[in-house]
Formats: sequence, structure tokens, C-alpha cells
Amino acid sequence: SLSRTTRASGLAANQAGDARRYFVHRLVDGPGQDGVVLNPRISAWGDNVENFEGCLSVDGSYEVTRPGWVELNWDEVGSEGFTRVHGRYEGYTARVICHEVDHLNGVTIVERSRDPEGSYN
Repeated sequence: SLSRTTRASGLAANQAGDARRYFVHRLVDGPGQDGVVLNPRISAWGDNVENFEGCLSVDGSYEVTRPGWVELNWDEVGSEGFTRVHGRYEGYTARVICHEVDHLNGVTIVERSRDPEGSYN
């Protein structure tokens, strides 16, 4: 789980050396069971907003343009196997989702600050 001793809102698996495609978060209104989002894919986004972000993987903060809202698809595990789930998120939650999906795609806030129009897929 994401430690309560850090100010981080999320952590992508690859930041911890895990090659699987998931992230964890501690957002009250975020996606996933118990803050775990498996195989996330952002299917739509819009209303760009600029704000400063920090990251556990790089020093400093960067001004990053992110969508004001996103639609996200992800898998949840149940007794019958995987179920694909869909949700729409706005504001800070959308920003955290984009940040973590970027990590899973090998993109940090440094690259995103230079290419604000890049895809989230």
C-alpha cells in the first residue's frame, strides 16, 4: 500500500520495480478497489488546466498541463475473474490518474511539461 508517511497521492508499479500495469492511490473519490487500479486506460479527456506537480521520481516541481476531467477504464478482480470498469473523474483526481498513467507509459512530469498535448494512451 501507499505509505501514510509520504505526501504522495499515488504510485505506479514501475516506480517500485514492478513491470505489471497498475497503480495505487489514496484518493477518497478515486477508482479501483482499495485504491488499486489494474490495467488503466484513459479513454477520453478534456478541459486542460495548468498546475504545478511534484513526483517521487524527479526532484523539484514542474508546471504541467493536464486534463480537467478524464474517463478511465480499468480492471477489477472478483470471484468470477476480471471485470472491466469505467468511470469519469475531475479535478485533482483526474490529475493524479493522468500522472500515474503517464508513469506506466514511461512519461515523467519533465517530459509532460515539455509536451502538454501528448496522448495518454
